[in-house]
Amino acid sequence: MIPLLVLLALIGGLVLLVVARSSPQQQIRRLIDRQIKLAVAGRYGKLHATLTPKAKAACGSPHDFAGELQRLAVSEPDFWYLVDIRNINVKVEGNRALVTYTVTYNGRVVERATLQDPDLYIRWTQPTVLGPKPSKASIAAQVAALDRQQKPGPLANPLPPKQYKAARDRIIREGKRQPVLWKKGQWYDEFDSHVHCGT
Repeated sequence: MIPLLVLLALIGGLVLLVVARSSPQQQIRRLIDRQIKLAVAGRYGKLHATLTPKAKAACGSPHDFAGELQRLAVSEPDFWYLVDIRNINVKVEGNRALVTYTVTYNGRVVERATLQDPDLYIRWTQPTVLGPKPSKASIAAQVAALDRQQKPGPLANPLPPKQYKAARDRIIREGKRQPVLWKKGQWYDEFDSHVHCGT
């Protein structure tokens, strides 16, 4: 009898964990975590993909967006390591979420998202939108940009051999797929005063 109760308790706990992890609040928190990790890793194209159409229009093409963030990374190499986002609160209203937080840079408060001026996220409710498959020239340009980062100079950001190979393989692998621009049911960062586009 006791093993059966333990098993039921474990199953119940797993169900609650799955429900909690799939709540809109948790999905948005995971998206924010992912955005931070993408910024730290310098994967600005993937970071650009977390934006809504309105935010993407304001930030320009993935190339322009990445260029702005790359300039920031070159001028302040430790920037993302000194940024900390605290007190994240998510209030979901249907397919829209108001996110509040405090951002510090090297321990000093540099930005606040408040209920009067929140960071907005929306859930994509329209059908999934696919983008064009990358051209061979685009893939070659991405590989060339990665190779330039390996060489000494103002855009140098050399990776260890294993990371370089993984990044190169990822570019080639993703170049074979038709990208998903916006997926039905997924949350995206909406344009507001907290989307800075790297400036």
